[in-house]
Amino acid sequence: LHHLAETGDPQIMSNPVVNLVSDTMWAGIVRNQFVYSKIWFVISLAIFMAGQALLPKASFASGLPARYAIFFCRVTTYLVTMGRLLFSHARDTIDAYRTGATKRLGRLSFPEYMLEPYDVGTFIL
Repeated sequence: LHHLAETGDPQIMSNPVVNLVSDTMWAGIVRNQFVYSKIWFVISLAIFMAGQALLPKASFASGLPARYAIFFCRVTTYLVTMGRLLFSHARDTIDAYRTGATKRLGRLSFPEYMLEPYDVGTFIL
């Protein structure tokens, strides 16, 4: 659909075949993937908010169980975020070397995607 939208022709987008294909894809894999990604985002946001804003400000925050809960929330947030970044970079690096999408800088070979500032920043994190 992205490539069809780039053409800028509204008649192509209103074609019944295009509508059938997009509705079929949405009813199948795409909807589930979208919903799962949003649920995962909301859960991780709730854990982050609990560990950073809610639990530390609670009246019972000085107790040992509350400190354990805050620690658990912060560790979970860190591991989930860093695990996702680690998985993403490992996948992209393996794909780049497998397909030969690398750039030589001196004697070292780097994946081409690492030339983008955003990707370099997430790699440094």
